[in-house]
Amino acid sequence: MLKFRDHLREHAEDRAGYQDLKLRLERANDSGIQQYLIGKDPFIRNILARLGRSLS
Repeated sequence: MLKFRDHLREHAEDRAGYQDLKLRLERANDSGIQQYLIGKDPFIRNILARLGRSLS
């Protein structure tokens, strides 16, 4: 996850997209943290795939 963090620090467009996603998920979240985390997963996986990484 450090590579993900570092990527966001260096890429303003992705950082803004992640921020927007988190805010939308927070507003729409009516089922707790699990729903929020599931909503972030595709974005995170996409960035990691672009970096040649995975969550495992």
